[in-house]
Amino acid sequence: MTNSRQQQVTSIYSLAQRRRCYAMQEKYGWRLLRIKRTKDSILNYSCILECETSFPNYMDEDEED
Repeated sequence: MTNSRQQQVTSIYSLAQRRRCYAMQEKYGWRLLRIKRTKDSILNYSCILECETSFPNYMDEDEED
């Protein structure tokens, strides 16, 4: 028996304010799956998003000395 269900790609970002999860969804067009409360005293919430996100590698840029 094979599993034909696709694996869901998710990204998690931790933020201080719950409303920032909604702001990220609006700004970047990412689908917010859920918001999870953390035990961290500063980053109180984790936004679970249905997408694969990445940031550009700043080390790839040419730097002038």
